[in-house]
Amino acid sequence: MDTAASNTGGGSAFASDSSTNLATVIKGLKKFDGKDPAEFKTWMKKFCVVLGVTRKDILPLLKKQRKPDPADTAAFDSYTRANEDLYAILYLLVELPAALSIQKHEDDTGISGDGQAAFEELCNNYDRVTDEVIRAKMEELENNPMNPGENPDDYFNQKYLLRTQLDKMGEAISDRRFKDICVRGFSDEYKDVKLMVFRDPTFNVLDMQSTMRNIFLDEQSRKGWKGRIAGRGFATATTASDIICHSCYESGHIRRNCPKI
Repeated sequence: MDTAASNTGGGSAFASDSSTNLATVIKGLKKFDGKDPAEFKTWMKKFCVVLGVTRKDILPLLKKQRKPDPADTAAFDSYTRANEDLYAILYLLVELPAALSIQKHEDDTGISGDGQAAFEELCNNYDRVTDEVIRAKMEELENNPMNPGENPDDYFNQKYLLRTQLDKMGEAISDRRFKDICVRGFSDEYKDVKLMVFRDPTFNVLDMQSTMRNIFLDEQSRKGWKGRIAGRGFATATTASDIICHSCYESGHIRRNCPKI
């Protein structure tokens, strides 16, 4: 304990933490360059967790601890050392272009800086960028309808990809909302599937994708077989209970076989 105190020059409660080798602190931590803002929140969470375990003297700075009064020599010196170490850690882990947020807080010596200010600016910059990316991804998810003749698997896979990307950025999309977004984008050739979704709340996204895939494949096959009956797509893609009559809107039969006509 005496050795730790002499190394840190004071009686800080976290004196032993400040002697931790910086290479040990950053070992295993991924570097961040800012080229993919979607990675920032995941990177920052791991960064804070690791520092919270290995450098408890730095953790208060990440939580916006105010700089102590210089009159409190022990607390001020402890803060200063932790602040300089935080700058060094950020300098080692953050690469260009994100490193510009760090380098702005370099001090006059050119070998150290204000780690707390650098950390705060990095968070502010990339939280803002992440919010902008989230808005762009949400717009892409909600406003990209299915093109006529498009393979349904391509349509759904793109929706799944965007949902996953948003989830990684902390923007979770509920199953119900995702289902509604998918249905709104259906092209006219799948209006029967859309009707089924409205009539049967249990008809989920996987059911929709499977049914639409069968319709699509049957249509592709029909185009290659001139003798096949036009319009079989929906009938062969669903079971009898899935078929909807366009006259009475009950399941199990089609309009020309409707008993109510």
